[in-house]
Amino acid sequence: MGIISKYFANKNEMSEREYTYARFGFIADVAFINGAGCFLAGAYLTGLLSMLGATEAQSNFILSLVLPSSFVQLLVPIINRCLTHKKAFVYFTRILEIFLPAVAFLLPMFFDNWQSLVWVVGILFFIKYSIGWIGSPANQDMLMNCLSEGGGIGKFSGIRSSVSNVVCCVAAFVAGQIAKAHTGDREVYGYMYLAIIALAFLVCEAVVFFFVKEPYTEGNKKAPETEGFVKTFKKMFSNSNVMGYIRQGVLHTSANNLANPIINILCIQRLGLSLEVLSYLSVISLLVRIVLAPIAGKLSDKIGCRKVMTFGLMVAAVAYVIHANMTVANVLILKVISVAISCFGDAALGAPSFAYMFESLPLENRASYMSCISVFTHSISYVVSLVATFIIGVCSGMTFNVFGIDYSVLSLLLYAAAVLIMLSALTLIGKPKKE
Repeated sequence: MGIISKYFANKNEMSEREYTYARFGFIADVAFINGAGCFLAGAYLTGLLSMLGATEAQSNFILSLVLPSSFVQLLVPIINRCLTHKKAFVYFTRILEIFLPAVAFLLPMFFDNWQSLVWVVGILFFIKYSIGWIGSPANQDMLMNCLSEGGGIGKFSGIRSSVSNVVCCVAAFVAGQIAKAHTGDREVYGYMYLAIIALAFLVCEAVVFFFVKEPYTEGNKKAPETEGFVKTFKKMFSNSNVMGYIRQGVLHTSANNLANPIINILCIQRLGLSLEVLSYLSVISLLVRIVLAPIAGKLSDKIGCRKVMTFGLMVAAVAYVIHANMTVANVLILKVISVAISCFGDAALGAPSFAYMFESLPLENRASYMSCISVFTHSISYVVSLVATFIIGVCSGMTFNVFGIDYSVLSLLLYAAAVLIMLSALTLIGKPKKE
């Protein structure tokens, strides 16, 4: 029990070396979680749903479940009041974030009625998303406490993003090889192998994160997270920096959660782009981002995270417009162009976004602020997503003539996402105010 207490209920001040070890642990944590996600989310989840016989509307609904699941964050202030130490809670939520989707990918091997599995997969991912939302504020709070000693938030975030991208690069290449080798009748075996490799990442995550210590701060002694959801919710609207963070988050999150499921549905289910090709494009994207992430982090520390993020958001808007103009004839070349420019946008929205959160949210009751803001932004985003799902279901197969050009409903929704993300960039103009 001594070693359990040492790493799950730390009661001693940490040395500079232990803070360094903790930072390395958080770098590995993100690498393993994101590495497993390369096998279990995004294009591969869309591919799994397509194999099971899901319609475009069903796929969009399930891919958007990350939004309604965010409502569980209403419980975060209550959980924070009950937690003297966050480490054990964070540890087990991270494990379940990999385990549950891996189970979803294994199910087709054991059940013949695939159509009914569509909703079982949806339920498992809903639970996975919910656990992630509950655990994320505590995880971020632990990380911020580790970063309170030493500074260089942007630089650290850039390094963390680069390491994560290296792992994801290898994972995406392996996933592409699996997709290439398992097509047609063997496709179900491909998803089984994806799940098995993700479970190997789970083992690595369990071992490495076990040895990450939670800093022993005043928070452990006094438990400052005492405010309930309603009180925190009211207070966040009286802080100008928090309000700016909320405005940017609402528009950015709405755009992302509107566009990302549609891009996967458009490329995979409608235009027939293979998972193998998408995996190799992901590898190329990650290789470029490995180089760009530290640069973006340093620029964030030097010129400010807002300027770097503004550039990233503008690039994302261009990428959405490119996807909106894809057809069967040009899908491959436009996807390559989109990936090429998105590398710069993704890098600019990585480390600087973390620095922007660090800059905008007050130290006191930080985890509660994060959960309340997330619930608010994702509530609005979910309304946008539900409207999009309804439109896709009603207008599937229809085209609309705009200025003499025929567009599908998916393309028009991507244009709407581009407008939202440009508005998000406008909210970043200016400097943070002193409260």
